[in-house]
Amino acid sequence: MKNHIEHIKSEIDKIADKSKSEWWNNYLQNTFQFIGVGIPDIRKIVKDWQSKYDDNIELISIADELIKLEIAEYKLAGILIYQEFVLHDTSHDEILNHINRLFEKKYIFDWNTCDWLCVRILSPMIDNGNEQIISTILDWHKSDDVWQARASLVPFAQCKTLPTHLERLKVPMTTLISREERFAKTAIGWILREIYILVTG
Repeated sequence: MKNHIEHIKSEIDKIADKSKSEWWNNYLQNTFQFIGVGIPDIRKIVKDWQSKYDDNIELISIADELIKLEIAEYKLAGILIYQEFVLHDTSHDEILNHINRLFEKKYIFDWNTCDWLCVRILSPMIDNGNEQIISTILDWHKSDDVWQARASLVPFAQCKTLPTHLERLKVPMTTLISREERFAKTAIGWILREIYILVTG
């Protein structure tokens, strides 16, 4: 597994762009390290790698190990592996257990990783309609970790079935608006913006 991870990291490193890196790091006030590689390029790297990998490897484990790393683009590669190759072939209960552990271990500690994970992995799971999955995600609003609490709302903002969940979002929204952290409150702003778009057509 280590060789696969090192290969993906190496391919990302080869196309790192210093100017893009500086822009992102300045934008985020150096709270998190970017090396300057865009999502389309990361997706291409992951797809090229997947076309050659050994069928016996554990994709979900490789995705997790990439998300555990501290470079933003490595984390995004892990998320894209989930989206492209794990989401449609793996039990959503298993996926949610893995994601829950990533939050619990503090491997998700910034808004970029949190939000990409939410919209690329959790939103499609919500749209799939499994009530237990939906209830578990909503229940994350109780988490002490601000990023897991944020993830109780953000995926609903981008899911196709948002109108069917509005009543259930009231408790998480009430909880997060009372928290002091900025990124707890901005999750609510995103939801409200999407609701406004729905209402105004």
